[in-house]
Formats: sequence, C-alpha cells, structure tokens
Amino acid sequence: MLASMLGVPSCSTVQSGAARGSNETEPPLIAIGVLSAPHFVERRDSLRSSWMRSSLVGRGRPARVLFVVRAKGMPSSLDCQLAVEQRVNDDIMRAMTVPWNESRLRGPVLSLAAWLEFAAQEFDASPFVAKMDDDAYLHVADLLVLLRTTAQAKGPSLHAELTYMGAMSWFHWLRVRVRVRVRVRVRLRLRRRLRLRLRLA
Repeated sequence: MLASMLGVPSCSTVQSGAARGSNETEPPLIAIGVLSAPHFVERRDSLRSSWMRSSLVGRGRPARVLFVVRAKGMPSSLDCQLAVEQRVNDDIMRAMTVPWNESRLRGPVLSLAAWLEFAAQEFDASPFVAKMDDDAYLHVADLLVLLRTTAQAKGPSLHAELTYMGAMSWFHWLRVRVRVRVRVRVRLRLRRRLRLRLRLA
C-alpha cells in the first residue's frame, strides 16, 4: 500500500527480470559490472546517487553500468526486493549461477566469472568491459577519455584488439617454499656431518 502511494512498484506488480545488454540502442564504449552482494542496497543506492548520475552513464550512453548480484537460491523476500530494485533502476544483472549466500572469498570471484560470461554475450559489440566493486568511486569522464585515447593509439598487431588496464599481481609461493626447505635440509645435514667429524676427531 505504501509503495503504491509513493509511486514505487510493489512485489505483486513486478516480475523478476534482468537488464539485458542486447536491448541497447547502440553498444556502449564500456560495459561495467559492479560486484555487489544482495543485501548491499545502500551501497548500490549511494553509487546511483553519485557518479552514476553522470549524463555519460546509462542505457544508450558511452558507459553502461550493471550491478552484478548473486541470486541462485535467493529467498522469496530478497528476490522480490531485487525485482523491485531492477524495475525502478534498470541496472541489475542477476548472477543465477552463484549462490546468493556465497562466502566473501568465493562470491566475488564467481560473480566476476558470471559477469564476464554475460558481458561476452550481451555486450559483444562494446570495445571495453570492466569490473569494479560497489565501494569504489569512478570518474566516468576521465575513464572515457583514457579509453578513447587507448583505442586510437593501438598500432598494427596480431592482438591490437586486446587491451588490459589495471593492476595485476602474480606470485607462486610453492617453488620458493620448496627451495627454502631444501636449503634448510642441506644446512642441517652439513651441520650433522660436521658434528660427527668433530666427535670422531
């Protein structure tokens, strides 16, 4: 009753839906998937009321932003809330392959995989696809300038269409750990041999 008085669709009048990139009037320059847990409504609203209010963000604009929310097995009450949120804002992508209550360790990783799979199909004509978290702030205008400059600067190459932007770290602890263990064992064996020699002497 209160929702209808305020002009907000209620659960009984909203069907569960999802934003689709294939319905765009023209492909955006960049499609951004913002990873968000189902109950982080305040975080999503804070982004909607800040940088997502830019005239550069939205359907048919250079930057298309969707919140990637894990939704597999979601309780009906939470599912209804998400459906209303999608109907009002048109910016929710349901990750139906990721359990809604997945852990903080696995949830973001699985949500990212679901977003990349979704974006490859729905935004296949967009030059760039990105991922970010729901507690970050984005300066959209500067990002678009950087992307356009990058696109123009690509030279002749077998992989000229491939671009990776952002921080990347790589490490492999197992090999180093094995080396350390080997060194320690060698030192211990040498010490034991020296002790035996001293005793024999």
